[in-house]
Amino acid sequence: MLERAVELDPDDAPAVAALADIHSWFYEWWGGGPESLDAADRSSRRAMELAPDSDEAHVSRGFVLALRRRYDEAAQAFAQAIRLNPKSYDAHYLHARSCFAAGQIERSAELFRRAGELREEDFQSLVLLSQSLAMLGRKAEARQVNREGIRRAERQLELDPSNARALALGANALADDGQRERALSWSRRALELHPEDQGVLINGACLRAKLGLKEEALALLERSFARGWGKRDWIEHDPDYDSLRGDPRFRAMLDRLR
Repeated sequence: MLERAVELDPDDAPAVAALADIHSWFYEWWGGGPESLDAADRSSRRAMELAPDSDEAHVSRGFVLALRRRYDEAAQAFAQAIRLNPKSYDAHYLHARSCFAAGQIERSAELFRRAGELREEDFQSLVLLSQSLAMLGRKAEARQVNREGIRRAERQLELDPSNARALALGANALADDGQRERALSWSRRALELHPEDQGVLINGACLRAKLGLKEEALALLERSFARGWGKRDWIEHDPDYDSLRGDPRFRAMLDRLR
């Protein structure tokens, strides 16, 4: 649909920026190859040419640069997006993810926190914020934030019981809160409803790695990587995988990632 919109009006900057985002998400989560990232790159550059004062264009550009691991340039693009629109959720959330992948955990915490403030129904920013806080040694604060993330995920599931992201990421939050059986129940439900969803697979693997279910975790990782997911930089910094790092099978999987 976006390609058709751009075909009809090649100067429609919001459509061009959105098309860049679609290609980026496809590359990151759904097995898109280098051609997907190249397409995102072209569209994001075009959006910047068409609307250099658009925060959406700068967010799209930052997203592409982060996927290319050009983290310093990505930070500049996201910072400009935030200057143009201080209330941009996407700019804060995607910048936070980029910082985490780059190992800038404290900065990721600041940005995840702000993203969670900008979108009060958003659970994922808070769950990821709690992880960053825990890594920084701020355990009590992490627990409090995590519980608010769980509350928000529960609210989303009241509205849509099949919400894949709420089930999958919420399961990890429940595990961090000590609710092991409930966490596994949410994850199993997510896998039953969305067996091909990359977010469900990868979060299911994270959950099982944290709970010591190594064989199940490795099996889910293999399924996820086979479908094209695999952000090595994120995995290298994510403590959820720590129980797997000594396993040669895990190292072999990482070696296959781009």
